[in-house]
Amino acid sequence: MHRFKAQIRRYRVQTRPRVRSRRIRESLAVSALLVLAAAAALTVPRLLRDLPDSSELVGRLMPRAFVLEGVPPELQASFSSALDAASGLPRSRAALLKSRYPIVRAVGFSRDWPNRRIRFKVELREPLARVVRDGRALGYLAADGVVFTAPDGIFPDVRPDVDVGSADAAERLRLARCLEGMGAKGSLPALERMTWAPRLEGWEARFEDGTTVLWGDLRWTEAKALRLRQALEDFRKTLPLGAATGALTADLRYFEDGKIFVRPSPQTNL
Repeated sequence: MHRFKAQIRRYRVQTRPRVRSRRIRESLAVSALLVLAAAAALTVPRLLRDLPDSSELVGRLMPRAFVLEGVPPELQASFSSALDAASGLPRSRAALLKSRYPIVRAVGFSRDWPNRRIRFKVELREPLARVVRDGRALGYLAADGVVFTAPDGIFPDVRPDVDVGSADAAERLRLARCLEGMGAKGSLPALERMTWAPRLEGWEARFEDGTTVLWGDLRWTEAKALRLRQALEDFRKTLPLGAATGALTADLRYFEDGKIFVRPSPQTNL
């Protein structure tokens, strides 16, 4: 019986350079991650111990000072005191300033992080007229119908005077729009006074040239102003040549029916 010696061939497998390089990089990356994880495990607890508590952190973020822009000197002190006494975020402080002072129309703010300051930019309402009652000044009427007060000197020469009486907020807003409409065309003398007169079905106007107008309701302002000027001119043309015109009274309460009545004013004051 013949025995054959088995011949075994051995093969040596060699990886290609690209595969070997990739495996080396992966091994290095894993090692680096392990080192970083170990360093973090040693460092993070120490960092957490050194962090300030929440109250101290909030204190560092809170502003040290407030800066007011757009505020006249007469209002600086009171506005600053209100902001200092208030609490909360800048948005709530701005809302408080707007709600406490009707003269404030809008408040914006921006942060000055390096100096830990908050800048409040204040926009004040502009007056259309001075609000009076029984000859006593009560404040000012704004374009949005709001009645507000202001220290002496901020608005020194505001005209006309308006006596709003018992007129509600909606009627005051209509009055503000009417005043803007009267001034837009410049077709009438300067308005001296506007008075809420429910017994006359609306408003009564007095102009600087002495003309009195029973204005009625506040619709069709610009059309009323234009037709009123024409009616006054037409009436003066009917007077005898050289006759003194004197003060006139016009009635616009029937304007919706296309009627305007003009007559000489009585000698008695309104």
